[in-house]
Amino acid sequence: MGIGAGIFLVAIGAILTWAVKNPEDGSVNIHVVGVILMCAGLAGVLLSLLFWESWAGFGRWTQRRAYAAPAPPPAAVVDPAPPVADPYAVAPPQVDAYGRQVRRTTYVEEAPPGPPPAAPPPPPPA
Repeated sequence: MGIGAGIFLVAIGAILTWAVKNPEDGSVNIHVVGVILMCAGLAGVLLSLLFWESWAGFGRWTQRRAYAAPAPPPAAVVDPAPPVADPYAVAPPQVDAYGRQVRRTTYVEEAPPGPPPAAPPPPPPA
């Protein structure tokens, strides 16, 4: 039984339990049959989910992966310009004899203030 059949049984059981009036002759209690169908449907849904390999669907996560052939080695590139060092590259941290990183403190000194800026030129005569 799949999930769809289990949900169908739960729906039919709910209809028989709450929407159908029980006959007066007392031959079969329709409400009990509805409860039994709901229990069977719920058990079917739970077992389907329990034994389903992945809840995502049929083989979605179990597909075989295809790998492409390895790429050919790159061709040699002849570059006449020598490589330029990156001015913003960060040097690797220095380590002491015990393997601890050496802390480096950098002090930035500000230049003393210079003379005040010159006054703006006077406006032209009108």
